Amino acid sequence: MMHGGAVSWPLEPEPYDLLVELRSELIRVQVKTTTSREGSSWEVFLSRSGRVRRTNGPGEVDEFFIVDGGMGLYRIPAADVGGVHAINLNAYANYCVGKFALQGKAGTVADPR
Repeated sequence: MMHGGAVSWPLEPEPYDLLVELRSELIRVQVKTTTSREGSSWEVFLSRSGRVRRTNGPGEVDEFFIVDGGMGLYRIPAADVGGVHAINLNAYANYCVGKFALQGKAGTVADPR
């Protein structure tokens, strides 16, 4: 919404968390968060949990939106992570779109880079 897109949530269970309309394009977005470290990098699981973890299949998700434990924000196209279970975010630093900064008790502000 901060970039002028309309955001919708699916009514039924879907592999994506959000449907975003941005510049007349519909983007299926899977949202992930992580507080797990692998050395000096944040590690994030892209696979879905359940009885058995499974990756998203082709055409199920267009992008991953990731918030790391340091409040870094990433937009990574699903095609660029190729169905892997987990990634280290240091390898995807060029997909960082900003940082979410806490400001006092009043709330939060996004700090685009």
